[in-house]
Amino acid sequence: MSASPASSSAASRRRHRRTILAIVVGVLLVSSAADGSPPADPRATTDLEGALDRWQPTEEELEDLRFIAEDEGITLAEAIERIAWQPRFGVFVDRLRSSFPDDFAGARIIDGGRFNAFVQFRGSVPEGVATDASIRGLSIDFRTGVGFSERDLATRARTVHRSLLMAGFADTVTGYDISSGTIDVEIARRPEDRGRSTEAMLTLLPRSARADGVRVAFFDSLPGNVDTVYGGGSAGSSRWW
Repeated sequence: MSASPASSSAASRRRHRRTILAIVVGVLLVSSAADGSPPADPRATTDLEGALDRWQPTEEELEDLRFIAEDEGITLAEAIERIAWQPRFGVFVDRLRSSFPDDFAGARIIDGGRFNAFVQFRGSVPEGVATDASIRGLSIDFRTGVGFSERDLATRARTVHRSLLMAGFADTVTGYDISSGTIDVEIARRPEDRGRSTEAMLTLLPRSARADGVRVAFFDSLPGNVDTVYGGGSAGSSRWW
C-alpha cells in the first residue's frame, strides 16, 4: 500500500526535523567535549522517570529525542536532560521580552549540552521572574545592572543602519551584542573608497556610526547584496531584512 500524500509529507517533515536536530546536537556534544567537561548531568544517564517528570516533553519531541539518543549512542534520559530544556528556555525568554521590554537586556544559551544559560536585565530582576524560572525547572544565571535593555540596542542598531544607508553605504550589516552592549557594523567599501585607510573611512560615516559604543569594521565586500539589521547573541532575537 502506498502512503497517502499527507502521510508522506508528514514523514518528510519528521526526517527533515531529525536531520536538523542531529546536526545541532552533534555540535553541542562536540563543544561540550572540547573543554574536557562532562557533557551532561550524570543523573541523566539512568533517571528516565525523573527526566520525563522534569521536562515533560511532548510526543513529537520524544520522537525526536529517541532518534537523537539512538544516533548518539546515549540513553533517552540523557537526551532529554541535554536538550528538552531549551524550548522551555526559549518560551521563558520570549515572555520576559514581551513582559519587561524596558528591563530585559538579552539572554543566551552558553552550552546547550549542559543546561547553562543566562538572562540579564538593565537593573534588578523583576519581581516574580526568578520564581517563574524555578517553577519551569530552569536554573538560570540572572545578571543585573547592565545599564541597557535589548530594546534600546535594537532601536539604536536600526538608527545607525538607516543613517548609513542614507549616507550611501548600501552594503552594510548592523547588529548588537548583548554581552558588551555595543552596536556592531560591517561595511563594504564602495568603489570610490578602495584604497582609503580605516581612519579615512571613519571620517565619511554619519555621526551615529562614529558614536561611543559603536564598533565598525570595513571590508572590500560582504557576502551577496547585503542590507541587514540583526539582533546579536540573544535567544530568540529577530532579524530584519
